Amino acid sequence: MDEQTMKELHDQNARRQAAYRQNRSYFYGRNPWIESREQRREPDNRIAIPFAKMAVEDMAGYAAMPGYRTVEIDNIRTDASVQQDAGIDTYIQLVREIESANDSDRLTAELYQEALVHGRAFELFWYDDAVEFARVPENEIELVYDGSLKPELVGAVRFYDRERLFARRASVYTDVDITDYTREGSGSWTESGIRLHPYGRVPINIYAINTQQQPFFEAEKGLIDAQDKLLSSSVNEVDRFNAVMALFPQKVDKEFIDKLREMNVIDDLGDFDRWPEYLEKDLGKITSFYQQLADRLERLFHKSIKVPDFSDENFVGNSSGVALAYKLLGLEFKAAQIDLYFDKGINGRYELISSGINAGARQYPTDDYEIIIDNKRNLPVDEAGRVQIAQQLLGILSEETILKMLPNTIVPDVERELERISQQVDMTLEIPGEAEDDDA
Repeated sequence: MDEQTMKELHDQNARRQAAYRQNRSYFYGRNPWIESREQRREPDNRIAIPFAKMAVEDMAGYAAMPGYRTVEIDNIRTDASVQQDAGIDTYIQLVREIESANDSDRLTAELYQEALVHGRAFELFWYDDAVEFARVPENEIELVYDGSLKPELVGAVRFYDRERLFARRASVYTDVDITDYTREGSGSWTESGIRLHPYGRVPINIYAINTQQQPFFEAEKGLIDAQDKLLSSSVNEVDRFNAVMALFPQKVDKEFIDKLREMNVIDDLGDFDRWPEYLEKDLGKITSFYQQLADRLERLFHKSIKVPDFSDENFVGNSSGVALAYKLLGLEFKAAQIDLYFDKGINGRYELISSGINAGARQYPTDDYEIIIDNKRNLPVDEAGRVQIAQQLLGILSEETILKMLPNTIVPDVERELERISQQVDMTLEIPGEAEDDDA
């Protein structure tokens, strides 16, 4: 990659750092809009409610906990093309070993949360005697596409090891190799090494959550700002009232009022006759107003982002399973929309894993396999209800289907349980005395 292109991509990356820091601040419970405000005279409270953090963690807990997004590898062929050793599909075994070595379940959960915060997350692949992959921060990557109507990814650059605005190291990824660069300050880039890779495409996966690749809470930032401003203002009002009461604990006379006017201690004192009314100010009405407005903003936030307030008694109450499912309908719609984009990254991961496996001497017919992604939800389980339904279905459905309906806490391994049932039946059907007759 030439120096001019590297400079343009680096400048583009530098401009994105502000947006990255802003989204991260919202997630960490800090409001960048309030923090950037000029210092005002006391009181100047700046209180942020971590709405973005709560929404991201609730969505991630609902749809992306390790174990709730499972990937099955199904062999869709039954002919001789299947590579097996001692009844074990060696291709599937290799994939599972690579997943385990790279801790893919935990990595997927981290990618999901990062994508919620920044709109997308990145996973980079490399090859050092084995297939390896890891998450890299979203603000380090710049993508390069071709100019087609359906843009294809033709390259990517990772800028890292930053000193203020300037990255001191970079890696350029193409469909063939990875080239490393270094530089001092804002100087020219110098190539420091090149590595080939076996993946046959740019070794990076993009995990997005929507077509715009915007944060999960992007549309709600205005509501978050309004709520934080309201809370800060309400606390300021209480502090001002407390300060006035501290200044004037006794009866105020005209001489004291004149001195305050002369010294400009308090602006716009108004008529002296109204001072006793102000000093005995009742905050009840204004507190009630602030509370009503705060409640309305909070409801609008949850209504907009589709993540309910799980701590609200009105949400859970004594709701039946069906009623609770309706309350979660908006959350499920949102999660399903995210799955549509996020799962493209999952599929890309297994394409790259397959390419890495086939970099060895033995070639596996990867077209014989289908990747099936099952996105489960982390919901409370009504164990008693499921057992009751299973009992009602005895004699109608197969034992395997019924066992799969039961919670994992009751039947952790369906196949093992079926074996135990079969053994129990065999023992029941055994004819008493048969063994003694055979010995005789």
